[in-house]
Amino acid sequence: MAAVALCARRCLGKIRTARWSVGRRRMMSQDHGEPPNLDEEEARRVPKIYTKTGDKGFSSTFTGERRAKDDEIFQALGTLDELTSAIGLSAVFGAESNHSFMEELHTVQCVLQDAGANVATPISSARESHLRRTTFSEHPVLELEAWIDRYTDQLPPLRAFILPSGGKTSATLHLTRAICRRAERW
Repeated sequence: MAAVALCARRCLGKIRTARWSVGRRRMMSQDHGEPPNLDEEEARRVPKIYTKTGDKGFSSTFTGERRAKDDEIFQALGTLDELTSAIGLSAVFGAESNHSFMEELHTVQCVLQDAGANVATPISSARESHLRRTTFSEHPVLELEAWIDRYTDQLPPLRAFILPSGGKTSATLHLTRAICRRAERW
């Protein structure tokens, strides 16, 4: 999780993270993939996963700027998306074993969503309103570092590299760590 702290340096404040988290939990509360029960107003606010405009190899940033899909911004966003998905898989396996860090994994996913919003907002085309919505607070980073310290204190001293193994949760967390290291390189 230490690597995740570096990604989180680009996150928004805890208030926005908590607000997104509460809304996301409500939408994901249905079991077995059934769609959530949304009222008409909520249904209008849920973004569609398609635009019906065709992309012709281009996509839009948060500011509306069109860029080629192989632009570094979209490479970084794809890596953050992959990281968030790997954390979700780790959380599924961790929940099966009743691990104590499930809430932390969920919070990291929320922070990474905010990091993605920041990456998708190029300063070159951002208006003040875009920048205000993607401003970062140091609080999530400090919180992540406190978690890392707390969990590190529970471990024996490292004397060698750890091989990625040790059960489903451990193996998927190792995969998540490796994806996070790639995200840091962007």
